[in-house]
Amino acid sequence: MDEGVQVMEELTPVEVAVIGGGFSGMAAARRLREAGRDVMVLEARDRVGGRIWDPELEDGRTVLLGGQWISKTQTRMCELGEEFGLTQFTTARPGRSLLHTGSDFAPIPDHLPADSELDKVVAEFEAMAETVPVDAPWKAPKANQWDGKTLYSWLEKRVSAELLESMTVTIMGYMSQPEDVSLLHALFYTRANGGFGSLFSMGQEDAHDTHVFEEGAQRITEGICAELGDRVRLNSTVFKIFRDDDGVRILGEGFELRAKRVIMAMPPALTACLRYDPPLTGMRNSLTQRAHMLGRGLKFILMYERPFWRDAGLSGQMLGTQGPVHVGIDSTPDHERWAVLAGFVEDRGAGREFLDMSESDRQKSIVEFLVPAFGEETRSFVSYHEHDWGQDDLARGCVTVFGTSAWTNYGAALREPVGRIHWAGTETSTEYPGQMEGAVRAGERAAGEVLKVMPAEC
Repeated sequence: MDEGVQVMEELTPVEVAVIGGGFSGMAAARRLREAGRDVMVLEARDRVGGRIWDPELEDGRTVLLGGQWISKTQTRMCELGEEFGLTQFTTARPGRSLLHTGSDFAPIPDHLPADSELDKVVAEFEAMAETVPVDAPWKAPKANQWDGKTLYSWLEKRVSAELLESMTVTIMGYMSQPEDVSLLHALFYTRANGGFGSLFSMGQEDAHDTHVFEEGAQRITEGICAELGDRVRLNSTVFKIFRDDDGVRILGEGFELRAKRVIMAMPPALTACLRYDPPLTGMRNSLTQRAHMLGRGLKFILMYERPFWRDAGLSGQMLGTQGPVHVGIDSTPDHERWAVLAGFVEDRGAGREFLDMSESDRQKSIVEFLVPAFGEETRSFVSYHEHDWGQDDLARGCVTVFGTSAWTNYGAALREPVGRIHWAGTETSTEYPGQMEGAVRAGERAAGEVLKVMPAEC
């Protein structure tokens, strides 16, 4: 054999291949396996879970470095958490929340004045969102008008510059910088996730996301992985997919797999990193170029022996309009064997400087920034952890963003199969897109789609 020639392992053919071992891929594989289908999950990482990553430390603490929040209305995640024996706690905490506007910290009022500037713009936005079909946003009566402008350009005509900057921090926490987002996408995304108003109810039970699994949501994907056994193959990066009338041939790093059909359980932008023969449709290719990942963004975790900030009547929650820390929240489990301040540094304002620092310098700077908010004990952390999802080559960000004209021109290609290739991933869900709930629902929908056509092929 010539030196440097890679040996390709031919895996045993299966009926359905699933590319991606996050929540969507694992949910799809489980549904197919329950239906008696032969399935194989191919995951590039050395773990399952995707953008949900909850490493367990040697001393028993769990660090929630990826997505962690759900709500009681996200029924599939609640059901799966109960099935796998997980314990929920709420991050809606009593006490004062803080706002940092660039100079110091000040309490956020519990209630805004009636008929406030924020109330008016939220009411207008909600009324517009009600006209957007979540299964086909491009069919909204004013779809072309709304898809031709950004969320930022719409907001700046309705609110003060000060309020716009405050709203931007909240919007970045669940979607992206409003300058990047089509207004139509913002309307779709917020309607499909329960409404715009809930996003501005930070720290309250009716907020967008309020509950967390103490053990980490990744335990769900690990549980499904244990069920599937050798039907999950880790460290298996896929490079190319061939397809014809008989099935698909998948080429990866040192392996080849044949299947009748394949489910792509990954963000649209990352599906464009693979090669396809024959090529995907022009509609699909154009969509993946306009459905990009949120820019740089880092999540950090500070762990303490106890939630000391509560002694001062603080909720542990803060917003920073100028950064460098844009959001902070008390994520302490109810058992209080350890305490957690979770936070986010976004690619905006002073956050950009922090993202460019070394990890050690960033750790020191984050702690020093938070000391005026929570007190001197902020320095007495047990451990610090972080993950930059924008720098993660297998994620390249946390949330998918649809830019202007993406929905109206190419949105119909989001879930439309291309031959024997089917699309899952949280971005394809019509309920809770961008959330773990949406990922599960999308995976189960894609599996059902495959099951409908499989009988005719057997």
